[in-house]
Amino acid sequence: MVSEDETAVPDNVAPQSASEDAPTDRSAEQTAAKTKPASGRRGPRQTLAEVVSYFAPCGRCGFFLAGYRAANGLDNLETAVNQSKSGWIVLSWNLAVRELVLKSYGCRIEADDLHYEGCCSECRRHFIFRASRNPNDPDTLRIEIKPRKRQ
Repeated sequence: MVSEDETAVPDNVAPQSASEDAPTDRSAEQTAAKTKPASGRRGPRQTLAEVVSYFAPCGRCGFFLAGYRAANGLDNLETAVNQSKSGWIVLSWNLAVRELVLKSYGCRIEADDLHYEGCCSECRRHFIFRASRNPNDPDTLRIEIKPRKRQ
């Protein structure tokens, strides 16, 4: 007799160790995660490592992303990457990010600016600052994940 918490295994099946099961389970989970589209998304979701690899070739953008991570934390950056839409990351805005934009791109965004658009002089990556008109909503900085190709 088999109790409810036990699993019956036929006699002709060879037992497998946990180390043999692990790689196949992980690869199956990874394949399912890659093929299963997220609800409401058209393309595959960008990972943080992929986003970093797009920013790394440019000195200015790499400096900006590393500074953003240092100032706001890895969790904040991962959340922004996971919520990215249409090739843009929406970053939270604060005094540290204002300073990073100035040091990275040479653009001074003042406290009373409502909208500012700029681009990196090295790779042509666009960024857009947008101040909120509602005091309850935060100001944001949108930046492209992949820079635009030069024409």
